[in-house]
Amino acid sequence: MKYFAQCFIDPVKSDQITTLRSNHLEYIEKVSSIISYGGVCGSKEKQYQSICFFLDVSNKNEVSKFVEYDPYSSIYSSVEIKEFDQKIPEL
Repeated sequence: MKYFAQCFIDPVKSDQITTLRSNHLEYIEKVSSIISYGGVCGSKEKQYQSICFFLDVSNKNEVSKFVEYDPYSSIYSSVEIKEFDQKIPEL
């Protein structure tokens, strides 16, 4: 089953992104088999607002663990997790 996780970045902690980036990318590489795709909302010119992941896992608890173990988890102010049913492009 696919899930969508939107991890909102605490603006007060956004300066920690650069410090944590290499650990985050190492983590993402280790768990890449469950990530369908991901990215950020916002831009370098306008402060990043959130990091989003589409994950292919068995249940919502696995998504929660994925977020918890992400080195960026300390900068997330909140996380929304929703079931996701891909329609475009049709699988």
